[in-house]
Amino acid sequence: MRRAKFLAFDIAHTLHRTHVLADPTSFEEPLLDTTLSVAVDEGGGLVSVSQLGLGVVGSQDVLPQCISAARERCSELMELLTS
Repeated sequence: MRRAKFLAFDIAHTLHRTHVLADPTSFEEPLLDTTLSVAVDEGGGLVSVSQLGLGVVGSQDVLPQCISAARERCSELMELLTS
């Protein structure tokens, strides 16, 4: 079995008025204003960021918070994959 040389994890966040929802369900997603997708590699390095929709959440801290959450989730997933 060949081992992948590069792993990336994509974590979606949706924005609705003043709230950020991580990993929305397929039911929740169409009801929300904006989807922000953050992909990080196995070391927590930023791979990509994309936004669908024009919604803005009240604070400009949203993008750094989403990146931080994606890195934390990536770390949890890597721990599960390597144990």
